[in-house]
Amino acid sequence: MKNKVVINTIALYGMNFAKILFPLATLPYLTRVLSLDGYGLVVYVKAIMQYFQLFIDFGFILSGTRDIVIAKKNRANINYVVSRVFFANLILVTIAAVALAIIVETSEMLRTNALFVVLSFVNIALTILLFDYIFRGFEKMHVLTSRFVLMKVISTLLTFIFIKSDADILLIPIIDILGSLVAIFFVILQLKKLQIKIIAVPIKKAIQSLKDSAVFFVSNMATAAFTALDTVVIGAVLSTKDVATGVCVRKSAEAYRLFTHQLSMAFIPT
Repeated sequence: MKNKVVINTIALYGMNFAKILFPLATLPYLTRVLSLDGYGLVVYVKAIMQYFQLFIDFGFILSGTRDIVIAKKNRANINYVVSRVFFANLILVTIAAVALAIIVETSEMLRTNALFVVLSFVNIALTILLFDYIFRGFEKMHVLTSRFVLMKVISTLLTFIFIKSDADILLIPIIDILGSLVAIFFVILQLKKLQIKIIAVPIKKAIQSLKDSAVFFVSNMATAAFTALDTVVIGAVLSTKDVATGVCVRKSAEAYRLFTHQLSMAFIPT
């Protein structure tokens, strides 16, 4: 039990470190090789996709984990929980796809770059096949960390190799999709080891899962909704250049605040 706690703790810290490291490698590179318009488009679409990701997740990272912990002593119950959540996610992906089509049609910027937007959404939709809540419920954080690092290493290396200018901008979501597909294959192997599979469940059970997880979704949305709101608003009323400029200014300010905070902490007597 003690060893499991240590392994999960190390894996959790490793994932948090990876979430910081990989963006630090790719974002500065993209600002160099892409124009202001190109970088602004990438950042704007990624900001929109954050909201679609929140919607498709719908709090299942919490409610699903809870249900797996409760059911993991019974294999049949686990398959039932996983299947309910999976079909609920499919319903959410369908709703999100319709909403995205409406948004793209009403936004000139997105309509002009519709293929880029659609490919970015495909990568978000694929996350329902990663089943993070299962491994959290089984306390196998090392699987999550390995999957995440594998996915990000692939996408980061391919970004450095193939993204050289705005002409390659469509490759950005394609590279992300390739990384996700490799991660999904890795996850499927892990699920086979756990003998977990998708079974048929009534649609009303999937809808019930949505109702049960709604409170977690509202909680997550309330805490994360403002993360990318400024980028979305700027992109909706201004240009991609304004988005790129605004993001750079915001990130510079965040870096400055972090630096001054760390500097002040260094001089506080212990």
